Amino acid sequence: MRRLVIAFAAGLVVPAAANAQRLAASYGLSYSEHKLIRILNGYDLRATTPRFRALSATLSFGRHAGTHGRRGVACGGFPDPNEFCPVEPLRDEATSTNFGGALDVTLHPNERIAGTVSFGLQVIRLKSSTRGETTGNRIQTKPMKIGPAIGFELNTQPRTTVPVGVRFGVASGLFVAPGTDWTDTYAPFESPFSITRFDVGLVWFIRR
Repeated sequence: MRRLVIAFAAGLVVPAAANAQRLAASYGLSYSEHKLIRILNGYDLRATTPRFRALSATLSFGRHAGTHGRRGVACGGFPDPNEFCPVEPLRDEATSTNFGGALDVTLHPNERIAGTVSFGLQVIRLKSSTRGETTGNRIQTKPMKIGPAIGFELNTQPRTTVPVGVRFGVASGLFVAPGTDWTDTYAPFESPFSITRFDVGLVWFIRR
């Protein structure tokens, strides 16, 4: 118990890489069980305030895209009665644009490495398009969703004299708010869904 108290106190007073303002650029992979999303990849940008005691705040922006195949019907909502809608190979294309804000809690930092747990809110703008490879039918939607997110990141600064380090992160968001784009009642993102993101990149420590 005494060691835990000492470690917590050290996290409040020890100067560390996490105590500087940080700018990060990362390459990330996103995964969702939603059939129209699956695996996406792209970039993430983050700006984090200097730490006050164990707390800091982060703003983030990211854009991921991907395609995958499956079988199904390329018709949705109220299809034209004369439209041919067989089960066929489909090609799904999805793009996600994310905006987020989070409160970060730094865990036992030192001069070279610091772990952070974040709790925040994410807004995601999705662009989804499904095309039938046999019929050429296409259905698409562009919903906006909002939901809570939790994440963990590890920032390392191998050389304290060089203000650049490496960042590893993982985060998961649960998007529960209703979508804002409906097309002929075609609303495949109406139900809640989650997206988990893994990323690695560079971080720049800006000391004042």
